[in-house]
Order: sequence, then C-alpha cells, then structure tokens
Amino acid sequence: MFVAIAIHHVTPEHTDDMLAFMRRVIERTAGSPGLIDFEACRDVASGALAGYSRWDSQAAFEAGLEAITSLRDEREPKWTSKPDELITLEVL
Repeated sequence: MFVAIAIHHVTPEHTDDMLAFMRRVIERTAGSPGLIDFEACRDVASGALAGYSRWDSQAAFEAGLEAITSLRDEREPKWTSKPDELITLEVL
C-alpha cells in the first residue's frame, strides 16, 4: 500500500474555500484505479488542511495524479501562506 499526504498551509480566511476545493478534487478522483480512500483532514494544532489518500501502489498514485491535479486552475494562490508539502509513505 502507498499513502500520499498533501499538506496545505491554508490562510484562516480561506479555509472554507480551500476545503471546498479539496472536496471537488476528492470527488474528481473517486473511482481512480487503485485508490483505496481519499479524505480531507485538518491538523488540530496548526489548522493546516491535508489531503490524505491511500493507494494500492505508488504506480496507482502516480497514475491518479492526472485526476488529482485536473482542477488546479480553480485554486487561488491567496488561499495558502506557503507551498504545499507532499509526504509519501510506502506501507511495509
């Protein structure tokens, strides 16, 4: 199994905008081959939002990137205070 976590350093005034965008991305990605689940999460301490997805394999995740990034033009740069971070984990 492969896990991808995209951390979005959202500005407080745009949390709702970013969360709505993330939900559209999750909906767009639904049904992608190899996708186990994809959830929107919030870091309790910092308020950062995270897209947490589990995949059958890294190859499945890489193939799913087209769907994940397909709505990127709908996202406003002002919604976040710094670049996203991507954490990828291989489950052993």
